[in-house]
Amino acid sequence: MNLRLLGRGAMLGAPFLFIDFLVNGMGDAQDKSALSGLYGLLYISGWICSILGLWETEAAGSNPWGRMVLLLQLLFLSLANVSNVLVLLQIGMDSQFFSILDLFWTISHIWMLVIGILVLTAMRLRGWMRVVPLFTGLWLPLALFLFSIIMGGTEESMLFSGAYSTVACMLMAYVVFRLGTKAQLSNTFALS
Repeated sequence: MNLRLLGRGAMLGAPFLFIDFLVNGMGDAQDKSALSGLYGLLYISGWICSILGLWETEAAGSNPWGRMVLLLQLLFLSLANVSNVLVLLQIGMDSQFFSILDLFWTISHIWMLVIGILVLTAMRLRGWMRVVPLFTGLWLPLALFLFSIIMGGTEESMLFSGAYSTVACMLMAYVVFRLGTKAQLSNTFALS
């Protein structure tokens, strides 16, 4: 797999959750327009690129658990993207099937915390790169608690939440991109 290409794809998708917040709102106030489905599809597809890059580099470890955690995330993100396609096409959005698929947005964000902890403890990435998946995984707890509860779900909290998401996903994309250079790979990726 071409890590640099995956990193570029992830960088392209990184800002689209924030763009969706700005255009369509956030949370219960979110307008589930076709445009929102497109933005979600781009965001999740970029995230899939990052997870594929972490898979390729065995960033969560080469043991079965490290591989399975990333494989589960790919499944969760794919299911979330099915809900994005339904929103994009504006079909079946009032069905129980859609409600179940839509839950995988939240599940994917929660699961990113598990991935972040595994990458941190696997010690396969070095320096600041090892912390980036955990930083990305902290988005949902911070968005829910810090930005929504403490800041009261204000427009400013939406801006902070969207900006955090963009920075975190962009950093994770950059890690994958940077690992794509063979010379960098041997310097930043600890091979067993």
